[in-house]
Amino acid sequence: MVDPIEYVSNKIAVKVKEADPENTDDVDQIRYGVALDIGFYSVIVLTVAIGLITKELWGTLIGMLAFYYLRRFTGGFHFSSLFVCTIVSVAILSIIPHVHLNEFTVVMMTFTCIPLIIFFSDKDIKTKVIASLIVLINFVFISPAASLAFFAQSLTLIKLRGWRQP
Repeated sequence: MVDPIEYVSNKIAVKVKEADPENTDDVDQIRYGVALDIGFYSVIVLTVAIGLITKELWGTLIGMLAFYYLRRFTGGFHFSSLFVCTIVSVAILSIIPHVHLNEFTVVMMTFTCIPLIIFFSDKDIKTKVIASLIVLINFVFISPAASLAFFAQSLTLIKLRGWRQP
């Protein structure tokens, strides 16, 4: 199956290159940047739309921001297809605000993220400490959405046997 995001990105990149032949970037560089932007903004637009439709916008935004900021510092699993990544990201981020947790569960899930970050992230210790501090902020807010987003992101750090990391 052709990845729809890659397909559209390639069409846009070719048109950009044709419109500006003096541009020193090659089509693959342009395509890559366009594909990342389409994937990133698709996740935001679709997730926010679902949050609005389900009347869970606030929880959706908290979950999205928590997931995004932790991922910036920890890295994590990447799908080989941007389309699959977009669909899975939208699904996870849209489900998060609909899961209701009691305070004890929020605290335990938040706490569990720290060892997952320390042991499974490939980043340096300073970056792991920053990521852990981001998670620890949830001990002030006790947000179920942040807790679930942090936990989901932390799970993407675990390298499972047989899974290929592109």
